[in-house]
Amino acid sequence: MPVVVDATHFISLVNKGDRHHRAAKRSQERLGGKHKLYTTLLVLGEVSAVLGPSLGGKLTKRILDGIRADVSVLHPGAAELDDAMGFFLKYDGKLSLSDALLLVYAQQMQASILSYDAGFQGKADLF
Repeated sequence: MPVVVDATHFISLVNKGDRHHRAAKRSQERLGGKHKLYTTLLVLGEVSAVLGPSLGGKLTKRILDGIRADVSVLHPGAAELDDAMGFFLKYDGKLSLSDALLLVYAQQMQASILSYDAGFQGKADLF
């Protein structure tokens, strides 16, 4: 089963002080190379924006390179962005455009979403 991965997973996995760090480690073990992983360019932007200031550019780049080595990075086109804006409007802006795009891809691929963002509760099949 494909899994679409949110920024919260990558950030929690790296940050030992994050409240979801242990859950992220457990999720990594459950994934165990058995699932095809996807994320988006917007998610990589979120990860860099959160980790960059505290870890610095070089370490953050290594983390992003590691993600890119293990996870297929999807580059949305106009159709996907339009569909994501539909979710953004449906949830009246309470779901970011980046998260709405994950919903689009999860629907298209019949995938689960790996996230610790409460905004996904009841909106998608969570891994």
